[in-house]
Amino acid sequence: MGKRAFVFAAFGLAVMLLGAVPASAAPSLEVKASGGLDGKAKEGSGFPVQIEIHNSGDPFSGDLILDFHPGYRSGTAEAIPVEVGSGETAVIRTDVEEADSYSYQENGFRFFEGGWEKGREIKYKGDRYPKLSFYFEDAQFLVALSDSGDRLAALKDAGAGPSSEKVFIQPMKDEGFLAPDEKSGWGSADVIFVDETVMPGLTAAEQEAIGGWVKDGGTLVLGGSDDPETEAGIFADRLPLKITGRTEIDGAGLSALVPGAEFPETVPGFAAEAGPGATSLARADGKLIAAWLPYGSGKIVQTAFSLGDKPLSEAPGYPLLMTRLLTGAPSAQAGGNWMYANPQDGFVDLGKSATERFATFDIPFPAILAVVILYIVVIGPILYVLLKRKDKREHAWWIIPAVSAALSAGLFAYGAKDRLLSPQLRQAAVLIDDGSGSPSGKFIGSVLTNRAGDVEFRAPSGLTLTATGSSNPFTGSASDSLRHAVAEKGAEGTRLVLRNLPFWSVGTVYGDVSLREGGSIETDLKSEEGVLSGTVENGLDVRLKDVSIWSGLEFIPVGDLEAGERKEVHAVLKGGQLLPAVSGGYGQAGGLAGSANGYGSSKDPRAAEMAEAASLLLDGNSPAVIGRTDSSLIPLKMSGNPVQSSVTVIVRPFEPDVRLTGQFTVPAELLATLLQPEEDPDLYYEKSPDGEMYMEPGNYVYEARVPEAFNAAAESWKSLSVGGGRGLDDISLLNVRTGEYETLDAGQQIDPPEDYVSEDGEIRMKFRKLPGGDMAELPEIGLEGVAAP
Repeated sequence: MGKRAFVFAAFGLAVMLLGAVPASAAPSLEVKASGGLDGKAKEGSGFPVQIEIHNSGDPFSGDLILDFHPGYRSGTAEAIPVEVGSGETAVIRTDVEEADSYSYQENGFRFFEGGWEKGREIKYKGDRYPKLSFYFEDAQFLVALSDSGDRLAALKDAGAGPSSEKVFIQPMKDEGFLAPDEKSGWGSADVIFVDETVMPGLTAAEQEAIGGWVKDGGTLVLGGSDDPETEAGIFADRLPLKITGRTEIDGAGLSALVPGAEFPETVPGFAAEAGPGATSLARADGKLIAAWLPYGSGKIVQTAFSLGDKPLSEAPGYPLLMTRLLTGAPSAQAGGNWMYANPQDGFVDLGKSATERFATFDIPFPAILAVVILYIVVIGPILYVLLKRKDKREHAWWIIPAVSAALSAGLFAYGAKDRLLSPQLRQAAVLIDDGSGSPSGKFIGSVLTNRAGDVEFRAPSGLTLTATGSSNPFTGSASDSLRHAVAEKGAEGTRLVLRNLPFWSVGTVYGDVSLREGGSIETDLKSEEGVLSGTVENGLDVRLKDVSIWSGLEFIPVGDLEAGERKEVHAVLKGGQLLPAVSGGYGQAGGLAGSANGYGSSKDPRAAEMAEAASLLLDGNSPAVIGRTDSSLIPLKMSGNPVQSSVTVIVRPFEPDVRLTGQFTVPAELLATLLQPEEDPDLYYEKSPDGEMYMEPGNYVYEARVPEAFNAAAESWKSLSVGGGRGLDDISLLNVRTGEYETLDAGQQIDPPEDYVSEDGEIRMKFRKLPGGDMAELPEIGLEGVAAP
C-alpha cells in the first residue's frame, strides 16, 4: 500500500511540474493592408500593396504569402520574407501582378513561421486582403502625377478612346504615396500624365517601373518645357519632340482641331519639330503641337505646351483637345485578333499551344520495320529449329512472350531515352524591336518532367516570372496557388518553384523580358512604282532565320541573316504598296499559319504562334521586318539540367520611304482613322473582328489622315469618294477652306477634292448613328492624287 501511494504522489508531482511549464512561444500578428492606385484597381491587372504587420507576441521570422490568382491563366503565390520582433511593427511594400474580385478574397495573406517550404502556418488577426475597389477590365484609368496639387485636375475629363467608365487618379495628392518600383504596380493604368518636375524626383527603380509599364503597352504623356531632357528622366533620349524655343499657339488653330471647343486667343507653348521615328499627332495653324513615339509595345506622347499651365488648363476645350491627341495615337493590338481584351491572355493561350506540344517518340520507320522482320524470323523459324534440336519445344510458351516484352521495352527505352534521362524545356518568345537597341516582349516555357517532384526556375532582375494556373474542374481556376507554384523575388531576380509535378507531366511559366543593348534590325527600304528595294541589316548578336518583310497578311522572304549581315531586297509588291502588318488569325492558336504565306516551319508551330502573338502587341499602322532565331535569348534557368529548345521571333516595325510618280491611289488600309463622339463623351463604340462598329446612337466625328509620305508626294488631289456608311445618317464633309460641313450624298465623288483635304492630309466628316440596330459600317474613303514630278 505504501509503494502504491508513493507512485501516485510522484505522478501527481510530475503533472504539477508539467502544468507549470509555460506554453510554447508563439507570435501574435495583426495585419492592416491597403492597395491599388488611390484604393482602386482594374480586374485582372496589377496594383501596389502596403501591408502593416504588428507583432504583440514572440518574435516572428518566416514568410508572408500573397495569393491573389486571377484565373486559370495564372496561378502563382508570392513569398516575402518577414522579420517582426516582439512589440514591433513591420511595413511591407510590394506589388500584385494580377488579381480579380472573384478570387481576390479566397486566400489573401498567409504566414509561415520558418518559411513556406518547411515551416508551419500560423494564424493572425486583421485584414485578409488589401482594401480596394475593383473596376471592370474595360474601365479607363487616367493617372496624373503632379507634385503641385491640382495642376493636372483639368485632365479628369480627357480620354483615350471608348471605355465603360473613366477613372481619374491623382495619387501624389496623398502625402504618404510612394511610386511603385515594379511595373506591375502601374498595371491598372491606361494613361499616365507626368507633370514637369515629377520624373527627376523619382528613383531610378521607380522610373524604370514606369518604363516597363510603357513597354507593355501603356501610354506616357509628357508636356513641353524649357528643359525637356532633364525633366524626362530615363526617357530623355526617346522624346517625340525636339523643342527649339518658346512660341505662342493660336487658339483658333486649336479650335479647328476640336470644332466647337473654346480656347484663349493665344496659348503659351514651344516651337517644336518631330524627332527621329516620331509621328505627328496634330498641328495648329501650321505649328506642330504633339507627336508620339513607340516605346516597346507602348508609346510616349509629348505636347508642345505644358500640361498644367494656365490659361490652357482652364480652357473649356482643353480636355477635348487632349482626348483628340490621345485617341490619335494608335494602340497595341490594332493589328491582332480581337478575341482577347488583354494581350497577356492572348499570349499565354497562343504560347501554351506552341510550347506544350512536345515531340513524340522518334524511331525511324526503317529501323522499326527491320526490328519487326528480325523478330518474326527469330521467333518463327530460328526459335523452332533450335528448340526442336534440343527437344524443348514446350519452352516456347514463355520464351516468345519474354522476347516480345524485352523487344517492346527496348524500343520504348530507345524512343523515350531523352525524356527518361533529362527533363525537357521548350521555350518560345516574341520581342518587339522599336529601334532603341533594347527589344522587349514576352516569353513562355514549358517543362516535361522525367521524375516527380518540384521544378525550380530562376530569372534575373528585369524579367517577370509566373506560372500558368492549375485548373479546378468545377470553377475553372485553382483554389490555392500555394500548392501549385511559389515565387520569391530578390535583388538578383526571381526564383519560382512549380510544386509536386507528377512524373511525365507538363508545367508552364511565362513573363516579360527586355534585352538591354540587345541590338536592332536596321532597315533602309523604299517603295517605288510597286517595287520594294533597299537593305535589311541584322544588328543583333544572333543569326536570324526566315527574315521577311511583313506586309498585310503577306511575308516577303529576305532570307537568313548572320549577325551583322546586310542583305539587298528587291521584290514586287502585291497591290503595289506596303501594308501594315496584321494577323489573319481569329482567336485560334495558329491562326496566322493558315493566312497569307504563313510564317516559320510547319513542323514546329512556335514561330507561327509567336508571330500571331506579335500582332497583339503591334499598332496595326506599319509594315515590319520579322525574323526568328533558335538561339536562347531569354536568360531563364531551370533545375535538373534540362534539354532545351527555343524559338524567338523578333519583329521590327518600320516606316518605308514611299516614292510616288504620276497618278496614285492611297490604299484605304494606310489611312490612320479616328472616331470620337461629337458632343457626348460617354457614348460607347467598339470595333468588331469583321470590321463593323458597335456604336451607341448619337453624333460622331470621323477623321482619316493620309500617310505623311503620300501627303508630301502629292502635287494635287484628283478625286475623293465616300461610300459605305450603313446604319449612319446625315453624313457631312468638312470644307477646310470655309470651315463648314457640307452634306454628302450616298456614294458621292468629289472632283477635285482640294477643299476637303487639309495641308496635313486630314479628311474630317460628321455623321449620326441611327437608333435601332447596334452595328454600323464606317464610311469608306477613296482618295486619288497626282505626284509631283
